[in-house]
Amino acid sequence: MGNESEIVKILRDEEKLGKLHSKRKNDYEEVTTPEMSTDGDANIIPGLTTKDISKKIENEELRTLERISRLVFENSAVAITITDEYERIIYWNKYAEQLLGMNKDDLYMKHVNLLYPPEEWSKIRKQNIRRKGMQHHLETKILMKNNELQDVDISLSVLKDQKGEVIGSIGIIKDITERKQIEKALKESEEKFKQLYEKAPIPYHILSPHGEITNVNEKWCQILRYAKMDVIGKPIFYFISENEKETAGSSFFKKILAKNPYAGGHERTFVTKDGEKRIFVIHDFFSFDENNNIKSVHTAMEDITNRKQMETELKDVDEMLRTLNKELERKVYERTVEIENLLKQKDEFISQLGHDLKTPLTILINILPLVKNEVEDKNNKEDCDVAIRNVYYIKNLVTETLKIAEISSPKVTFDIKELNLLDVVNNVVTDNQFILDGKNFKIENHIDEKIIVEADELRLCEIFNNIINNAVKYSGNDGGTITLDAQNEKDVVTISVRDTGIGITKEQLDHVFDEFYKADESRHNLESSGLGLSICRRIVEKHGGRIWVESPGLGKGATFYFTLKLGNKNVYENKW
Repeated sequence: MGNESEIVKILRDEEKLGKLHSKRKNDYEEVTTPEMSTDGDANIIPGLTTKDISKKIENEELRTLERISRLVFENSAVAITITDEYERIIYWNKYAEQLLGMNKDDLYMKHVNLLYPPEEWSKIRKQNIRRKGMQHHLETKILMKNNELQDVDISLSVLKDQKGEVIGSIGIIKDITERKQIEKALKESEEKFKQLYEKAPIPYHILSPHGEITNVNEKWCQILRYAKMDVIGKPIFYFISENEKETAGSSFFKKILAKNPYAGGHERTFVTKDGEKRIFVIHDFFSFDENNNIKSVHTAMEDITNRKQMETELKDVDEMLRTLNKELERKVYERTVEIENLLKQKDEFISQLGHDLKTPLTILINILPLVKNEVEDKNNKEDCDVAIRNVYYIKNLVTETLKIAEISSPKVTFDIKELNLLDVVNNVVTDNQFILDGKNFKIENHIDEKIIVEADELRLCEIFNNIINNAVKYSGNDGGTITLDAQNEKDVVTISVRDTGIGITKEQLDHVFDEFYKADESRHNLESSGLGLSICRRIVEKHGGRIWVESPGLGKGATFYFTLKLGNKNVYENKW
C-alpha cells in the first residue's frame, strides 16, 4: 500500500475512533442517573465500565499516533538517525540509507562518529551539544559508504529521561550539496563580476543617491588620469566641465526623484586631471533596497571624444559625398537606361538577324544538294559536302541563338502543366532511340512512375534531349550507359542524368553552361553549336529551378542535375 493510502487509512481509523468515542460518551450520558455511583465505574454498557472505555480509547489513540509518527519518520525527505546514550546508532529512516549509501550492517550499533571525517567530528564535539541540549543548522560534511564526502546541514537534539540523564540523541541530516553548488557558483559569479567591473573596457563608476563617488574602475582612472583614492567620496559633479555642472546636478537629482531603473543615455563633458575635456555618453542604472529606495547609481561611460571630433571633421566631407552621390546616381541611371537599350537592341538584332538568315539558308540547304548532283568532279562534290555541313551548322547556330534570345525575353511565358515525369522521359528516349542504338548506348531509367512535376512539356523535352545528346557526343565511340533518376523532397523534384563519358575537369565545371562553351576543345566539328546546355540553364531557371553538373574527373563520366516543382501527387492516380 502506498504512503497516501496508508495516511488515508490512518485518518479514517482515527475518524472511526472519534465517532466511537462520541457514541460511547452519549450512551454513557443516557444511562447514567443521579443514583449511580460517583466513582465512574458503573456498568453503562454490559461488560464495560467507563474506565474501560476511556482506557481503550486512549490506547487506540496512542496506537494511531504511533502509526502516524512512524509513517512520517519513514517517509521524511531528510535523513533521521537516533543514537543511544553511548552514541551508537540504533535507529534510522529509509532516506538515511539512501543518502549514506549504507544498510543495517553498516549502521546498527555503530558509533555515530563513523559518519564524519575526523576534523568534522572534532568540530561537532566542540559545540558541546550534550550540555546545550540542542543544535540547529550546523553545516558539516558527512562520509558516505563509498568514502565520498557530502555537504550536509545537521540538527541535533539530546534525549533525556525523567531524571535528566542523557539516554540518546536525534540527528536530522539534510543534503545541501545543491545549495553549496549554488553558493559556489554565486561566489564565482561575484568574483567574475568584480573582475569584469575592474577590467571593463569602458569607464564605470558607482555613486551614492547624493552623487558622491563610491567606486570607479581602472578604465575610469586611466582615461581621467586620477588615482582611485583621489576620487572616492567626492561629488561626481567635481569632475564635470564647468559650463555643465549646474545642468548635470539638476538632471541627476530629477532622476533620483523619478526612480526610473534606467535613466537613458545622455552626453556629458568631463575634465581630466590635466585639464583635457573628454565627451562621454552616460548610462545611469539604479539599484533599489527592499523599500524601493535607491541604494546606488551605476554608471557606464562611453568615451565619444574621438567620434565627436571625427563627426566635426566629416561634416563637410559628408556634404561633399552627398553631392557626389547625387551625381553618381544620375550617371548610374543614365548608364542603366543605356545598357537596357543596348540589351533591347541586341535582342532585336539577334531576332532580326536570325529571321534574315533563315531565308538564304533555306535556299542554300535546298540548292547545294542539287549542285552536288550536277557536278562530276570528286573534289567539287567534297567541297559541296563541306558547304552543306557548314550551312546546316549555321542554321543550327541561328536556331539555337534565337531560342536563347526567346527564352531570355521577359515577354515569353511557359505553358506550365502537371506532367508525369516518367511519361515525358520515355517519349524522349523513344525519339532518340535511333541515335542511341547507332552509338551503342544503353538507357537505365529508375524514375518512379508516380512522380508528377510542374513544367512546360516541350521545354522539358528539350532539356532531356540536350543533356542526352551531350552525353552521346562526349562518350567516345565505344558507347556507354545513361542512367536517369529522380528524387522528390517536400515540394521539389531533383532529376539526375548520369553518363559514362569522358568526364569533366574541376576547371571546366564552372563553364559548362556558358554560351558557346565546349568541354572538349579538341573537337572542332560542326555537330554542336555550344548552346545546348546554356538553353537548358535558361529553361530550368525560367521554371524556378536550378541546374548543375558534377564529375569525379576525366574519364569518369558526369552527372547533370536539375530541379523542378513537385506537382499534385493525385494527378497520376486520377488519370486511371
